[in-house]
Amino acid sequence: MPTRNISLTVEQDAFVERVVRAGEYQNASEAMRDALRALQQRRREDAL
Repeated sequence: MPTRNISLTVEQDAFVERVVRAGEYQNASEAMRDALRALQQRRREDAL
């Protein structure tokens, strides 16, 4: 799987940490992949 480094705001980083600590995701990568899937879905819906 390709890797990429990204920059987050302090608030975004804290949010990712919270959802991981809450057990919603195994790790930050999972949370970010889910966020990207949601963005992709929104773009598909906007294109209709």
